[in-house]
Amino acid sequence: MGRDYGIGMDYIRLMRSPKLRSPIVLASFAGWNDAGDAAELAVKHFASSFGARVFAEIDPDPFFDFTEARPTARISGGVTEQIKWPSNLFSAASIPRRRHDLVLLLGTEPHLRWKSFCQQIVSMAVGINTKLFVMLGAYLADIPHTQPVLITGTGRDLSLLHRLGIMPSEYEGPTGIIGVLQDELERAGIRSISLWAGVPHYVAQSPSPKAALALVEVSEKILEAKTDITQLQELSEVYTQRVDELVAADEEAAAYVAQLEATAMTSLEEEQEFRKRVGEVSAEQLAAEAEKFLRDNPGQ
Repeated sequence: MGRDYGIGMDYIRLMRSPKLRSPIVLASFAGWNDAGDAAELAVKHFASSFGARVFAEIDPDPFFDFTEARPTARISGGVTEQIKWPSNLFSAASIPRRRHDLVLLLGTEPHLRWKSFCQQIVSMAVGINTKLFVMLGAYLADIPHTQPVLITGTGRDLSLLHRLGIMPSEYEGPTGIIGVLQDELERAGIRSISLWAGVPHYVAQSPSPKAALALVEVSEKILEAKTDITQLQELSEVYTQRVDELVAADEEAAAYVAQLEATAMTSLEEEQEFRKRVGEVSAEQLAAEAEKFLRDNPGQ
């Protein structure tokens, strides 16, 4: 990564300058965009799996109302040892036996100056020659915890979503920082998609390893890399069992979940029909297409 990053990075602090090869970016933002902390859990999984190291951060001062998101303090023996601020951290890692590297953005949705905030990220994406910018999110929905997690996606490159077997989202309403950032990335000519996992609204306050696992599995296809998902699988099983127990102990809740299950069958059938139409491609085919994209676009 060179030293000339262009305009729009006034609030980014570089700690080091990693040498990156055609990186794919995976990003998540805590807050409105991340029900059940699913996207954050997924990004942290990849950071741990590939040993990602932080190389830059966005200064929180211009973008956060600290009366709404107060910094936290760690005090020992009456002495303040650390003040922890809302963070947006960039980290980088290499992916074994692949021609592209991985950049992770583990972020927090800001309160203020969204356009300026997004410009920091867009400028970083340009500066590191990003090939694909993937945003992970999760939303609350009227769906049962007993069914497979439904992943939907947005992006102008519908062919990528089709190759992944992901249904394009149909949504109109309020958006979060992911929606704004995706628009800014596309305006800058950076290829991007966002992937969204559905989380049952009746377990909104609990972290959802099940939704995180679904996001990890589809992200692995994009990265053309496998990771050890054993822990996430185990946590997902415990999560499902725990919710099963809570629902079974409440007759009204049990009846409500049964109603959701009946409705969910229609969504599952629609997803299966969609996948049948577009056809899911193997990891090998995705890798071949990614390699072709890199060959056809040298130095971008």
